Amino acid sequence: MTGSRRIAAYLGGGCLLAAWLASAASTSRQAAVEPPPPSAPATSNTEALAAGVQAQAARLRQRIAGAPAPAAPARNPFVFAARELTAPRLAPRKTEPAPATDAPVPAEPQFALVGVAERLARAAGVPPDIAARLYLPLLGGAVANLNAMGPAAALTGAVRRGDEQTIRAHLKALSAEDRILYRTVSKAAITLAREAGLSEGAAKRVEEMLEKA
Repeated sequence: MTGSRRIAAYLGGGCLLAAWLASAASTSRQAAVEPPPPSAPATSNTEALAAGVQAQAARLRQRIAGAPAPAAPARNPFVFAARELTAPRLAPRKTEPAPATDAPVPAEPQFALVGVAERLARAAGVPPDIAARLYLPLLGGAVANLNAMGPAAALTGAVRRGDEQTIRAHLKALSAEDRILYRTVSKAAITLAREAGLSEGAAKRVEEMLEKA
């Protein structure tokens, strides 16, 4: 039994020795292996893209700096030159002669009658400056009525009314020469008065009075 114990002790000690040697050998091998050198950190994709953009921008600046400057335009397309305006040339207007008429028309009868009326007003004592303008409002109204209604409807006065008393007073105040003119104009007015509505009896009485005057 003593021999078997010894054998068991030797075997156990050999196993422990073998295990210790194995662990020592593995430790020495791990110490002998050098760790690999640290590798440089890898550049990310974003940093690489930014570096590429910066490089392209630098090349673009170099090309722009070396390019020739554009020449100034000969004229500004937004500024218009002042134009000298000239009056249009109009073709000469042909004047046509007034149509011929067979009816005899006295030269400017209205001015002659106004002149007679002004002379009679001065003879009656009206100042000359007032006499020159005395009948202008009356003439203006007569012309407006003549334009709007015609001569028969625009006629006013003693002949139009058939006022024999006023006509007799007018004839009495006039000279022989002016009385002739008054009768001539009044006879012409009787025709218009008939057209405007004067009765035939009144027209006949005015005509007879003018003939006797």
